[in-house]
Amino acid sequence: MAVNLLGSLLIGWLALVSQPAGRYPMPAWQQQFWLSGFCGGLTTFSLFSLELLQLLTAGQLLLAAGYVLLTLIGGAALCAFGMRVAEPARVDV
Repeated sequence: MAVNLLGSLLIGWLALVSQPAGRYPMPAWQQQFWLSGFCGGLTTFSLFSLELLQLLTAGQLLLAAGYVLLTLIGGAALCAFGMRVAEPARVDV
């Protein structure tokens, strides 16, 4: 949980300061590297948090709600499906 929280803090800070009017402006490719690449690699939760916040601040509430529901429920459902598919290959010791 700590890495998710740290990643969320870092991606939020970087998203703001790396904008053209930010304290540390970066070209788009560097923003993508640090935001999606580094922070997204550190924890996918941080990228999920940033994308959700961007939808909310853009006033796209319905899309944000759908994004959350599909990500959480869809992710859990697909995880359960993956476990069911793997069940025949299970080796109990």
